[in-house]
Amino acid sequence: MAGYADRPEGSWASVVSEPPPLPLHERGTALAAIDELIAAAEGGSGGALFLIGDPGLGKSALVDRARATVGGDTRVLLARGTPAERDLAFAYSEQITGALPAPDSTAEALPSDPHERRASFHDLARGQIRSWTEGGPLIVLLDDLHWADPDSIGLIAFLVRRLASLPVAMIATLRPWPPEALGTVQELVADGGVTAHWLAPLRRESSDRLFAELIGREPTPEMAERSWQLSAGNPLLIGEAARAAREDDLPPGGARMRRPLLLSHLAGLSAPAVACAQAAAVVGGRARLGLLEAVAAVPEEEFVAGLDALVQAGVVHVAEDGRIELVHDLVGSAIYEDIAPAHRARLHRRAFDYHVGREDAAQAGPHAMPAGLTGDASAIDILLRAGRLAIAAGAVETGLAHISGAVELGSPEPDDELLLEYGDALFLTGRSARALEVFERLSRRPLGGERRTVALMKLARARAFNGAFGEAMRTYEDLLADGEALGDMALSVVLERAHVVWERDGPGPALESLGRDVAGVGAVDALPGGELLATTEWYFKLQTGDRAGLAALEHMAQTAQTQIAAPEGGDVQSMSVISHVVPIFAMSDRFADALELIEYGCSRTWAAGTPRAAIPLRISRLGILLSQGRLAEVLGEADDIEDELELDHLTGPHVTLCRAQALVALGRTTEAAALCAPLERDSAGHSWYARLNLASVRGQRLLVEGRAIEAVAAYREVEGQVERIGLGEPCTPRWAAGAIEAGFAAGALDDVERLTGWLERHAGGPSRWPDMIAAGGRAGLAAERGNDAGAEQLYLQALAEPCVTPLERAAIALRYGAWLRRCGQATRARPLLAEAGQVADPCGAAPLVAAANAELRAAGGRRRRAAATEGLTVQEERVAHLAATGATVREIAQTLSVSPRTVETHLSHVYVKLGVHSKQELRRRRTELRLGQ
Repeated sequence: MAGYADRPEGSWASVVSEPPPLPLHERGTALAAIDELIAAAEGGSGGALFLIGDPGLGKSALVDRARATVGGDTRVLLARGTPAERDLAFAYSEQITGALPAPDSTAEALPSDPHERRASFHDLARGQIRSWTEGGPLIVLLDDLHWADPDSIGLIAFLVRRLASLPVAMIATLRPWPPEALGTVQELVADGGVTAHWLAPLRRESSDRLFAELIGREPTPEMAERSWQLSAGNPLLIGEAARAAREDDLPPGGARMRRPLLLSHLAGLSAPAVACAQAAAVVGGRARLGLLEAVAAVPEEEFVAGLDALVQAGVVHVAEDGRIELVHDLVGSAIYEDIAPAHRARLHRRAFDYHVGREDAAQAGPHAMPAGLTGDASAIDILLRAGRLAIAAGAVETGLAHISGAVELGSPEPDDELLLEYGDALFLTGRSARALEVFERLSRRPLGGERRTVALMKLARARAFNGAFGEAMRTYEDLLADGEALGDMALSVVLERAHVVWERDGPGPALESLGRDVAGVGAVDALPGGELLATTEWYFKLQTGDRAGLAALEHMAQTAQTQIAAPEGGDVQSMSVISHVVPIFAMSDRFADALELIEYGCSRTWAAGTPRAAIPLRISRLGILLSQGRLAEVLGEADDIEDELELDHLTGPHVTLCRAQALVALGRTTEAAALCAPLERDSAGHSWYARLNLASVRGQRLLVEGRAIEAVAAYREVEGQVERIGLGEPCTPRWAAGAIEAGFAAGALDDVERLTGWLERHAGGPSRWPDMIAAGGRAGLAAERGNDAGAEQLYLQALAEPCVTPLERAAIALRYGAWLRRCGQATRARPLLAEAGQVADPCGAAPLVAAANAELRAAGGRRRRAAATEGLTVQEERVAHLAATGATVREIAQTLSVSPRTVETHLSHVYVKLGVHSKQELRRRRTELRLGQ
């Protein structure tokens, strides 16, 4: 055989083929699952199957079998993992999605924020999968997923959750260790829709039969027993036992002889061949010739001869991409463990130096620790550089792994800059508690100057993010105590502290803090961020009920709306403007304008590849949809937010609580209680807004469950919070309507009187909602006190107000109609009660519908049954089909060339007509509902 050095990489596969796979025994269940999944994909629907087992059980053979059985017209994508590429950003997923753009070549096309970049890559990958399925079914084969880099594992999980009914069959194999892939698979299985099949060793009968097939004759009982003791049913080890038996060298001794059996591949080989084998074991996976030669460190002629001898001995083979690969990891592990520790460290150092020489920091990193480079400044710098590059590329998990390695090399006392970057990487990957530990550790060091300021600001943010608001504020106080040292960062610290106070204590204390700290800092007009100070102050004041800055904020809102509507395509320059303007529109009952601005902001952030920046806007949309009674849309939008984005400690509770509010209004109180339970256990660690909404949802749920006295107690808790935080704007949030209904249900008229008075004192703003709820409260009080004429006048006044919150107006109509019925005016009551039910029914508000129908029957009326539900329109069917495949509202809008709001309207009709409550239910019942068939 000619020397390898004379052959270019990529041309050797025709010279040397991979070893033939072992026959498959006792794999009928796995094979049936594979065939069923492929058949489903070819029939238009698919899913994912994960085959899990220890090394040597035939997982790769199952992948090869699946690949061989796929029809010629079906597209197949294949990825195989290797230890050598486990630390390379997106190296595994690149095999199925194609190469990702380099971070330094896509500055204009991709976002700079790592999270946004990763989100963009995820979206690109999903779009790629969808486009491939347009030409027919797609089979995705993922072998050795346990060796995938962590960001590829995350991307694959992202795709699996969105396969839904796409014609895609994803078949993956993995081992229980390393554990990252298995943990992700277990989460996917728990979510539903994914199958995991554990492979077991062969039973004795099958083991003996395979051993006989491999040696080509019936073994003696003694040989069969030795094979069984050595292999314990592991097919690869059975193959090794058969190889030894064919050479009349099958050792006794059972499991303790497995490693010597695997090492027997090297028996009789030359020293250069053994050096090549050791180099391959240290490098792991598929390796380039240059790397193997550098690690083996033998003369070129001896290297070529030694490598040829390894191929002949069946220790290595040429992979499909032309690189050299060990026949199996078990063989590589045995060789690696047999290397003397000191020599093993030398081999790792050679691999490290080779990659450094090629300026490949990512591949050099994993060799640093086993090479014994602890404390080596250059090695630490190389790992840190690899981490930065990975994070810049959006591979935040891989980047964290590299930086963690740098910290480990720098132990026991990594330097300050390294710890700062480590804390940032932890924070970036959602490990906020560990990031806090790092910043705490750093704060105990004697830092000075700007480094101390930066470290303390990071510490304060981490404390606030973890719910330690008090400690965060004390940290900001320490910073502000030395105002001169802050320099240009002074106003940033002031604004950050004000927002932390706002998060914990509400707008009143935040306003006081802002004024005090600004006075302490001195002149701020020339400082960076000065333009945000007035806007922030106006917004805090508005929430306390002081409308001094309302005119300026409304002017900002009008300007933003004008810019969006401009024919020449004007652009709102600052997302912070949109974030402040949307609540102004919402508090002014201008819901359509608010939704238009939210849609603009979301489209802009999506086009810029920064979808996470739209999380606050999307949470605002949830609140608006709730107030309009669009309950099914709330659940669908919450699904989209949680599917598309990674929520954190501060944003996650808001989405959960909006979902819980919708579930309560739908009558699904048990589900709502289960959602809120974790938040109840940790309520002190959440923002004032989340705490207030949590108590409000509890009151709403208890009222629906008929536990009115407990509901009143919950709303008294809300009332106490409102007073403590200085909240004077009744529309942020609109909690008082539920509290008044609870007071009437429990007979707590003093509570109703007090709440109605609070609304009246804070009315007069841009919203007419407080006037409607207050008039309804006064009407009920007048009725309870026998003032029939006053009650009549006030109920009519309440119902004459603009209907901005239909379910709350329906509740007032219900209470009015029930009072008329009790007063013997059933004829006048019936239209009001019927109206209440007719308003609540399309919203799916089952408790309100049931109460209205019960009162209507008592008034001698009959519920007018709606005409038989019509079938879906053509456009509604298209929307339903796309939603059932896992497409988001934005993706459906892009596909059908309509606006997201039009899609939301169609989905509302679909939910009512099909009797479903969410997109998740639509996905689960797709076949039953015959969508797209």
